[in-house]
Amino acid sequence: DSPGTRKWHQSARSVLRLVQRPQDSASEADTESTMASLNQDCFAFAEVEFLCAEDCGGTTLTLERRGNIGFPITLNWYTENLTIPDKQYIDQQGTVTFAKGAKLAAFEINILSNPDWNIGVLQRVHLGLPDNEPRAILGELRTATVAIINVDAFPAGLPASKFTSSRAIIWGFIVQLFNLLKHEAMLALLYLSFPCIQFGVDKVVMLLLLDIAFPKKSRPWLIGLSCTYVVNFALGHFFDYKFRHLRIGGKATKELRTAIFHQTLQLSPEHSERFSPGEIANLLGVEAPEAVALVFCSVFQLYKLALTILVQIGLSTYLSFQSDSARPAQSGSCGDLTNTTLALGAPLAPDTTVYEIIIKVILVCLPFLMLIIDLALLKWQVKPQQERAMKAKNQEDRLQAYLAECTSLRSLITRFKQGYRMTQKFGLMHAVWNGLHFASINKRAEFLWAVRWVPRVISTLMMLIAGWQTVNSDMSIAAFVTLISTIMSFDETLKTVCVEAFQIGEGFVNIERLRTFLNVPTRRAFLYRIRERRAALVSQYLEEFKRKDFPPKCIVAYKLAYAFEDGQKVIKPTTLEVPSSQIVCLTGTAAA
Repeated sequence: DSPGTRKWHQSARSVLRLVQRPQDSASEADTESTMASLNQDCFAFAEVEFLCAEDCGGTTLTLERRGNIGFPITLNWYTENLTIPDKQYIDQQGTVTFAKGAKLAAFEINILSNPDWNIGVLQRVHLGLPDNEPRAILGELRTATVAIINVDAFPAGLPASKFTSSRAIIWGFIVQLFNLLKHEAMLALLYLSFPCIQFGVDKVVMLLLLDIAFPKKSRPWLIGLSCTYVVNFALGHFFDYKFRHLRIGGKATKELRTAIFHQTLQLSPEHSERFSPGEIANLLGVEAPEAVALVFCSVFQLYKLALTILVQIGLSTYLSFQSDSARPAQSGSCGDLTNTTLALGAPLAPDTTVYEIIIKVILVCLPFLMLIIDLALLKWQVKPQQERAMKAKNQEDRLQAYLAECTSLRSLITRFKQGYRMTQKFGLMHAVWNGLHFASINKRAEFLWAVRWVPRVISTLMMLIAGWQTVNSDMSIAAFVTLISTIMSFDETLKTVCVEAFQIGEGFVNIERLRTFLNVPTRRAFLYRIRERRAALVSQYLEEFKRKDFPPKCIVAYKLAYAFEDGQKVIKPTTLEVPSSQIVCLTGTAAA
């Protein structure tokens, strides 16, 4: 008769009064309906959420029945998509039958495998009653969720054997985001194909101005080429506008951040302690945007630059074979093209000597030599730059972790007068970071200067050779000016290619951190593995002891064993059936 007991009795009486004395007619109707439902059977799913792997092919859903179970009945079911990609989801529906006296029934739904990495997807399954069946009602669990566990590794389902290859991880990351944003990515490639056309048109306009409009003093050509130049620029602006409004970087960042957020909510207890809130915030705020900007967006820029390089090499190759004899005639009316041979389509002069052909072949080969040397330098330096960037990033993480630790222990540091010592340590750690960060950016700057020196030397050589050809009237002035301007643009394009490639290499550090976090097991995956292991052990136990089911009043311990930390076994694997409410003491020695 303690105060707590009296309080509990008062609460119980209050509940009884609420049940026995409804407050209005609606409550009375509800009570009558509830009483009438006691003569009905209730049907519901056995679980709130069913787990399955995406490569299982199908999963079984179990239903439970409560009530008199005195009649057979057939229920309807159908699926509803929540977060499954369209290519992985199929609408399904069917029926499931409870025989008379059956308390359980089950049916199977098909699961389509998704070869791409995903954050785990969900679908719902709804139950429905047959028409004109007053003896049945649906319980609260009339709808169940099917959680499909992802079995692929991030990024892009990369196998574990490839985790040591930075090139494979970067490529997998690009494929991962490309598949998530396939429509936007294809449009981006289309829009970024125009800058190379714009470059080629600009150079053709320059060539025609110098080769036709000015020598012939043709106003129609001058007006037409000027309009072409402006229209070409306007088209470049239009396609750049369309590309920017795809917002492909923002969408890719959203996909990554959503995956990180989902992973955070689904972390298993073990890994929740491994990743602090600060680390997760850093992944969301820094690592994901940097990985997208440095790698995914840089790939599109490299695509644009690669097309531009092809146009530049093709244009320089063609111009290198132009001879001064291919220039249009100086006589004739302005705008009369009947007797005009454009430099763009002029072949070599018939009297071209072998020496002149060799010189032109050298002019053609020099841009290729420039490209090959720069790519070789790039391949030589990307891996060391990755390592330097990773060292600087790791030291920065240590700085942030130390700062967070000191902030949380601020009162203790002040109380024990350790502020000076902690500040000195922070300064030393920052000095280490300064050295690593400077080494990274300094090596990068030195490499970019080396990359620029090679094209500059080769461009100067081409200028001398092509200028010599022009002085000897073996190349038109128009072809010379267009060729040199193209080669100078080629120099800048190669520099930009190296910058973008370096960014991709440095972005590997961000991808590696995302990969480490997104590949840890989630709570659902952890539960799924436990259920699969338990099902396998149960099946093994029943088969070994020729049983159909567990003893109803016993706790079964299957292959229970115990060993000390040094590996010394005290109890060998033993199978027990322990009656409920009993205590079992197992004793033994190492030799037992």
